[in-house]
Amino acid sequence: MTEKENLNTWYRIHRTVFLSLLLVIFKVNITFSADFSNIKTLQWIDKEGQKPLSYEQYLGQQEKKGGFSYKTIFIENPKQKLTISIIIDSTLSEKVSAEFSEYQNTLINEGYQLIIHQVNGGVYTDIKQLICDDYNNGSTGAILIGDIPLPWFEMVSYWDDYEQFPISLYYMDVNGYWADTDEDGLLDTHTGNVSPEIWVGYLNSHYQNFESESALIIDYFNKNEMYRNGTLTLPHQALCFNDDDWNYFGTAGLNAVYSDVTVIENIAQTCADEYLNQLQQGYEFVHIMAHSCPWSHTFRNGYYNYAGCVSYTEIYNQHPQAFFYNLFNCSGTRFVEHDNIGNWYVLNNPYGLAAVGSAKTGSMLDFSYFYNPLGQGETIGEAFLDWFQYEAYDGFSLSEKSWFYGMNILGDPTLTVNNPSLFTNTQDNNQYDQTSFKGIQLTTDTNTDFLPGCASYNNNIYVAWVSGRNGRLSIYETHYNGQNWSPQVDLTGYEYWEMDPVVIIDNDGQPHIFFAQLQINTGQSEYDIIHCYRQNQIWHNESITDDVTGYCVQPTAVVDDNGNIWVTWQSYENGNADVMAKYYNGSTWSDAEVVAESSLFEGNPCLSKAPFGAYRVMLFWDAKQNDTNNIHYAWGNYSGWTPEPMPLTNDSTNNTNPVAVYNDVTQKIELVWTYENDNTLRIREANYSQSNGWTQPIDLFETIFPTQKIFLPKLSVKDGQTFLTFTVEDNVKNVHFYKIESGDHWVVTGSDIDQWQSDITFIGDDIYCFWQNNQAGNNDIYYDVFFDTDVDNYPAPEGKISLQSYPNPILIDRTKSRNTVIFRVFFDKEVTKNLNEMELQVFNIKGQLIKVIPYTDFIEKKDGVFVTNWNVKDANGKSLSSGLYLYKLKCGNMSETKKMLIVR
Repeated sequence: MTEKENLNTWYRIHRTVFLSLLLVIFKVNITFSADFSNIKTLQWIDKEGQKPLSYEQYLGQQEKKGGFSYKTIFIENPKQKLTISIIIDSTLSEKVSAEFSEYQNTLINEGYQLIIHQVNGGVYTDIKQLICDDYNNGSTGAILIGDIPLPWFEMVSYWDDYEQFPISLYYMDVNGYWADTDEDGLLDTHTGNVSPEIWVGYLNSHYQNFESESALIIDYFNKNEMYRNGTLTLPHQALCFNDDDWNYFGTAGLNAVYSDVTVIENIAQTCADEYLNQLQQGYEFVHIMAHSCPWSHTFRNGYYNYAGCVSYTEIYNQHPQAFFYNLFNCSGTRFVEHDNIGNWYVLNNPYGLAAVGSAKTGSMLDFSYFYNPLGQGETIGEAFLDWFQYEAYDGFSLSEKSWFYGMNILGDPTLTVNNPSLFTNTQDNNQYDQTSFKGIQLTTDTNTDFLPGCASYNNNIYVAWVSGRNGRLSIYETHYNGQNWSPQVDLTGYEYWEMDPVVIIDNDGQPHIFFAQLQINTGQSEYDIIHCYRQNQIWHNESITDDVTGYCVQPTAVVDDNGNIWVTWQSYENGNADVMAKYYNGSTWSDAEVVAESSLFEGNPCLSKAPFGAYRVMLFWDAKQNDTNNIHYAWGNYSGWTPEPMPLTNDSTNNTNPVAVYNDVTQKIELVWTYENDNTLRIREANYSQSNGWTQPIDLFETIFPTQKIFLPKLSVKDGQTFLTFTVEDNVKNVHFYKIESGDHWVVTGSDIDQWQSDITFIGDDIYCFWQNNQAGNNDIYYDVFFDTDVDNYPAPEGKISLQSYPNPILIDRTKSRNTVIFRVFFDKEVTKNLNEMELQVFNIKGQLIKVIPYTDFIEKKDGVFVTNWNVKDANGKSLSSGLYLYKLKCGNMSETKKMLIVR
């Protein structure tokens, strides 16, 4: 036997003997801890306890990579203390090669010997064979990086719920007997030696939507290195946040790791706001006990009332100040779900590193068997393995299976929490300059509000967004009539989760709101597309996908030239991600039709009106194959869709997130999308006209990737001008505007706090921009009103009103205590009856309103001539800097705009 084999054999024997001694010494506790009937069961809070993603749907969203292939690299280490395996997706490995190499070097410097497999395709049994072979060669744990094939298990739980879930224990238990007795692809039997022999951890960013898969992994490796070398630190303290059903757990044993443990379990304190507040205080470790789903935590206030919801988007936006998490949450680490909250804890910058939790109903119990070894210097993986081996002693009862079979680790299991070099707090709480913030707060609820969508008609604006106010996620709406905002209402009052709102206005000026809604049916759950419409000032709703099974998500909608409404969405009905659509002719909905159905992963659909010949609409989407994305499109009319979707891009890069709009003035379809290649992330544009076809793509904006990122472009058209809004992240997220025709580009928010996910619409000459803002620690909807600064686009006032300013340019004399500008307004006699509606507005070059001079400040010098003075200061009394400004006179439905120059 070699020295390496001797060391690894000694290690496994030592751990087994040590664990056995513990079990003998504390034998009396085993019987006690296996009785969990007195512990409140974790739930979705949904009475049915269903899970939103089935095994069949999971398979449907997988890329078809074909047969299994792999390349193995063995890196020996003369300082070897342990051998571990790393199994990484081969395509991802190429994209993160530099950071992955640095990570390998770090592990080698810490004494690990590495077996690295770069894999492509295959099924979970192929991965299990690699793990078993490595175990026989001395491996003590495995890290799975990327979208590696996963085993799933099915069972009827102790609580009589049928469950399907990915099971990490299958990979951890290398010598037990596992079987799929009904041959449906899900394991259902586990016998023999059921105790795990190795630890397994997952670093999988494939299903997180806000950033690219490779960018998240690169960021993770970088912060992992900073944590290990002591340059990324937090206070050496922990938080236990135990909601009402578990408000007797105290430290839950976490005091074995930390001498400073903050326990919050008072019913009055365990609410969403306080949890978000605590996440900004700086803890190395957070232990949270709350009812949850894969995307959010729901807090109770007593048995019947709720104390708010914390969603994945708040976790992503708030950047919690914690490294490690124990998520005592229903499905908190079910990372096969898109935007799983557990994954966002881990993949969020700059702190998250690892989380333990469950991919099903249930979670960890007997916490001391995890925290005690963690406090003694064991890694996350080793402590997790110790805990699981304790629970597996004498086999798993049905109750123990129900609680523990979904347990897994997200992040790097080789990390420890007791590195003394990390104990010094060098990190202050997030601070921001509130004076740099711009915008008007639309929502003020203490729960999260995010993902706004908007549309307008005449002087009315309709806004819809996702809210956590009812303890889950619901779609709320408010509208503006030019003077006041209506009360904010829950559109459906539905019990479960709703996402992805989109707002359109039909040709009669009536609003329509579409979104995805979770439906709970017997033995199965799915998402439907819901249509909300107004009749007699009351909102009504209907499902428009009752003729479709499975997931229906990401709706978009448009009104064609004939006034018919078209809706498209991403569907998993046919076992893969496809694109479907239907239309409404004013009385009935057409049947749902598959537009894009192939072996590719097709998503992010968008629609544009397309009044070209026999066609009515054009549909765009991105199609993914082998980690490469391209933009495809199809034409549609009332008879159907073009039989073969057409690729607009066809290269080996990433073209994603298409957004399109029809410009009635230029009679062109404008299309923008994001393009990633060679460490550069760009926004690209192309347009289509009936006479010239597609133009060659051009770049509108670019960033250095992954240091800077681009999110969620939106398009809208006003008076022949195409406005693009998007978010750029460079440490923080801020909203940008871009005018495609002129090339004008400016930053809307310009703040030190995250502001993003914007949408725009118009009332007259005014541009209304809506976005979500994290100023208060939970997201709220904000908006601002801008003015198109290109006044040369506007027609003359046709003699009814005219406007002058003097002097212009405005030369500021610093020797004077007061500088003034005189505005003169000239009216035809026929409009003087509307004078009480007159006001003068001043805008900066970004189009932001900075000063309003009301009618009462004007003096009538003679018939139809009004004069006012202005001290060249904004609404806050701050003197204006040098530059170009706009001044706009509004009177009833008439207006005139001119430019003025201030020189200091």
